[in-house]
This record gives sequence, structure tokens and C-alpha cells, in this order.
Amino acid sequence: MAIKRETIKSNKTPATIFIGCGGIGSDIVSRVVRRCHTEEKENIRFVILDTNANDLDTIKKLGPGIVSIQTSSTQSVLDYLNNDEDAMTNWFPNNAILYPKTVSEGAGQVRAISRLALNTSIKSSEIQKLYKAIDELFLKDGYELKHALRVVIVSSAAGGTGSGIAMIIGMLVRKYLKDHYREKSALIRGFLLLPGVMDSGVIKSQTERESLRRNGYATIKEINAFMMKASGFFEARPELNRFKDLHVDVPLTSGGVERLDSLPFDFCFLLDRVDNQLESMQTLDQYKEFAAQSLYEQNIGAMQKSSFSMEDNIIKEFANAQNLGRNRFGGIGASVLRYPYEDVADYIAYSRAMSRIGGGSEATDWSKYDKKFKQELAAFIDSCRCTAENP
Repeated sequence: MAIKRETIKSNKTPATIFIGCGGIGSDIVSRVVRRCHTEEKENIRFVILDTNANDLDTIKKLGPGIVSIQTSSTQSVLDYLNNDEDAMTNWFPNNAILYPKTVSEGAGQVRAISRLALNTSIKSSEIQKLYKAIDELFLKDGYELKHALRVVIVSSAAGGTGSGIAMIIGMLVRKYLKDHYREKSALIRGFLLLPGVMDSGVIKSQTERESLRRNGYATIKEINAFMMKASGFFEARPELNRFKDLHVDVPLTSGGVERLDSLPFDFCFLLDRVDNQLESMQTLDQYKEFAAQSLYEQNIGAMQKSSFSMEDNIIKEFANAQNLGRNRFGGIGASVLRYPYEDVADYIAYSRAMSRIGGGSEATDWSKYDKKFKQELAAFIDSCRCTAENP
């Protein structure tokens, strides 16, 4: 009996690069690596960026298939600032408590520290490792890029490192592709874990839980703003014209800064703790596994063709001015974006009360009305005394 030779199907996975930002994003990407077969990896590259040297060391043990970029050094925050005039002058918070922090141990849930560290990675050309991974997908011998390059940026929206740089990484990648592969198209997807996921046995303190939610709110708000900007709504809507100059500055290796204001993600997918049946998983590890499996199926597995087809079919919705570009957000499972109404209402109420009272340092003494009351009381007493003396 003749033995048939097994026919191996050629790899159908389009050129794809996964980029993990921060500890959680990097861990999820490493789990995607473990799910991939050898032939699937042929057209895929994996890059991770993190400030935490300990997390990077753990992921490096998975083998040579992952490009790692440490966006930090043993320098302190103040050392970074002394070499970054734009950050020191224009956007880094003026807080002496942050200055002695060593960035190689992580961003400490401070998003600005992560962005500061990324700036240094750009100036030192460490970011070139990411660009080299992109080049490898375009310049492979005998490979013709028939589909748009797929870029998947994975991060948490809650911590410091990932949420501080994920959006900027998307814009940097888009700019690099525009500058070096102008004739080629790319589809950039963001995948973010929302703060509620950290409630799964990770965060015990209410103070830390509130801090993570503030990071999540700021991260999504920034991404949404740049999506609106890139979709032209700030120019087209008169009430939004004041935001039309929205941009972020990043350093050039040759010195100075360059302006980024492009679309960070074509689509941004969110994963929250509770699904639409009000059910949740028990541990953070389960969410990471779920995220990795979702990313694999969405971008590599058999479902990837229908997934991209569905996204392409809603392109007309982006032009709908009523949506303001927000239909670029999607859910993995079910996600919740909650506007902090009570906090905003309290802030406005307290601010208005202070301005009505007198504002500034005077408000602490309620001096405006106190003084007026004392003056009128003194005048009344004087008038009573005069009446008594001169009946």
C-alpha cells in the first residue's frame, strides 16, 4: 500500500504584528505566542514594551520569538526630566514626590512616567527594534504583502506603563508606515483591559481601585479625543473648533520634537470584568487567558476573515456626524464606560461655591460674607449707641 505524503497548507495568516504595552499587555501577547503554530508565526511578529525590568526578564524566557524593549533605565524621574526639556516645561506634573522614583521598577500607575520613559527610548533609538520588526514583515524574501498590514496593540487601561503609551505607540507606528511604506495600507487595532478586571482578587485597597479607574477614564478619553480629531469632527463642528489643535509631541533622535495628531487605532476593543449577564471571572489570570484566546481568534484563527469583513462593512458609519467617531470602539464580551457624573457634579458645585464666596485663599475663611456681616453689625451697633446717647 502506497503511503500518501501529507500536504501542509500554506500559511494564510496575513502579515500581523502584536505589540504588548506594559506588564499586562506584554503578558497577554506572550500567551498569544504560545497559542500560535510554527507555520502561523511565519508572517507574525511579537513586540513587547515595558518599564518593569522584572516583567521583561520573565517574558524573555519564552524564547527568541519575542522582541522586548525596556522603556526605562535605572535613572530617576528627575534624571529623565533633566534630559527632556519639553516634558519638564510643558506636560509632566510638577510633583517632587515623583522625582526620586526609579523607572526600571515600573511606572507606579503614573501614566506620565511611562510617557517620559518612552521619550527616552525614542531619543536613544531603542524604539528602532519595533520598526525593524515591521520592516521584516514587508521585506521578507519572496513574500508579497497582498493584504493590509495588521497591527494589534494590547494594554491595560488601568495601570501606568501601558495606558501611558499605548495610544502614542499606535500613532508612532502609523507615522512610520506612512513615511516608509506610503503605498501600503495598515489596519491598527487596540485591545484594552478596563480597570474593573483588576477587581478580580488583585486590588484590595479602595484608594488604589479609584486610582486605576481614573487612569482608565483618562486613557479612554484621550483615545476618543484623537479619534474625533482624526475623523475631522473638530473642524466640522463649530462647538468643537477649540479642540482642533489637539496633538501630542514626541522627541526626534536628532533633537527637537515632532507633532502627532493621527488616528491612534482604526478600532479599539475593550474588555471589562462584568459581561452582559452580570457575570464575571474569578481571577486576573482568567481574563488574560480569555484576552489571549480572543486576540488569537480575531487575528489569526479561522474567524479572522469574518472579523475583518464585519469591520469593513461599517465604514460608512464613521462618516455619520452624530456618532462623533465613537463607533470605532468595540467590545470583547461586554464592557462599560461610565461617565463620572457625581464627581464632575461635585467639582462644579464646589468650584461655583468657592467663586461665589470669594474664591482663592479667601474662600477658606468665608471672608467675603463674614467681613460684610461684621461691617453691617458694627454699623448697626454704632447706630444703636448714637440713638441711646441722643434720644
